[in-house]
Amino acid sequence: MKYLIFLFIFFASDEVLACQCREQSFEAQIENADFIYLGKITHSSLVSDIDVSSQLEIIEILKGKPDNLKLDSFAENHMCSVYAVTGLTYVVFGKHGETPRLNYCSPSKLLMKELTAEFELKLKNLRDATNK
Repeated sequence: MKYLIFLFIFFASDEVLACQCREQSFEAQIENADFIYLGKITHSSLVSDIDVSSQLEIIEILKGKPDNLKLDSFAENHMCSVYAVTGLTYVVFGKHGETPRLNYCSPSKLLMKELTAEFELKLKNLRDATNK
């Protein structure tokens, strides 16, 4: 019986484990990013069966100077998916020499008009922290 329970947990947990992220504070996300900006996706293209490359237009630079205006994501259909949508605005955290990736665990996120009070505060703090 223990063996069956172990097998069930092992195989059933694969999808769940895929969504677990290494927690990082908001301050650490800011510190680790070479650049942060708000950008609107102008167009996207499928570059493989599951990879999407999106081009962004800068709305506001919050930190540093971006060395590219791309955002990579996946076109997969599972519970951990985060889709890049043309015409929507994202807050993009990036490192020089790397294309930022939009996924469940990345600090880059969709910026919705209906922001939660918590995220509005984080965005204000981000602007304050990067303007010093």
